[in-house]
Amino acid sequence: MGEATQQVFWENFEVAAMVVAMIGRQRAMTEFINSRRILMIKKLLSIVLAVFTAGAFAAVDVNTASPADLDSVKGIGPGTSSKLLEVRKAGKFKDWPDLIERMPGIGEKRAAKLSSDGLTVNGESFKPVASTKSAVTTEKAPKTAVTSTPKQ
Repeated sequence: MGEATQQVFWENFEVAAMVVAMIGRQRAMTEFINSRRILMIKKLLSIVLAVFTAGAFAAVDVNTASPADLDSVKGIGPGTSSKLLEVRKAGKFKDWPDLIERMPGIGEKRAAKLSSDGLTVNGESFKPVASTKSAVTTEKAPKTAVTSTPKQ
């Protein structure tokens, strides 16, 4: 091979090597971009699932809920939900004490359980009222008599 031919060969070889290197970098960059896209898609999918999951555990208001909404609350079955809807026809529930008073089978203990499972009345969760029994017992406690000595 002549010197000129060798020079052309090596120049072409260097160009070919640079092309191969650029193709390798392009492939690496493409793989990097694709992996970032996949990661972004996974993150987006996780966020969407989290939103739907949060929606599944959203509070159910007894005054606006459908029978299916009421049935979705743990502790309320078809019988209780139909009874709630029947009682609600007379008027919406004002608050938890109103619901407890008007709805047979629901006392403070069950109201607290239903509230913790997602049931609300006018958007409010159940807050136990201070027991009236303790106030009654303090009133019935024997009073100590204070004796005074007569003045002389």
